[in-house]
Amino acid sequence: MQKKQKSLPIFVFIEDIGLGERGELTDLQDQIISNMFKLYPWEFMFREDFSTKLADAGIRWLEPAWKSIISNKALLPMLWEMFPNHPNLLPAYFYDGKAPDSLSRYVIQTALFTRRGEYSYR
Repeated sequence: MQKKQKSLPIFVFIEDIGLGERGELTDLQDQIISNMFKLYPWEFMFREDFSTKLADAGIRWLEPAWKSIISNKALLPMLWEMFPNHPNLLPAYFYDGKAPDSLSRYVIQTALFTRRGEYSYR
């Protein structure tokens, strides 16, 4: 019986990830990537050229994609709409003019995908 060779962890820059013949993700040496731990945010990954292949690439993700849902700021106004005046939530609205006039004069505006406190105050 032949012993399966263990592959060592390697570091690959996101721009060095390519697509193999069958839609799998590969490194610069065309080695198929089968397990991946990433430090790159999912919301950025969804904008990459290979993003449409992520679900079918046959990769075991060590940081699951569902985490991108809970980091999406769109969750905040949706929770406020579902549970208005809940003591653990702050009022949150989408930027579409539907926020009530009774809000204080200090408002924080943020993009749906932000990192490290990237807000603008108005």
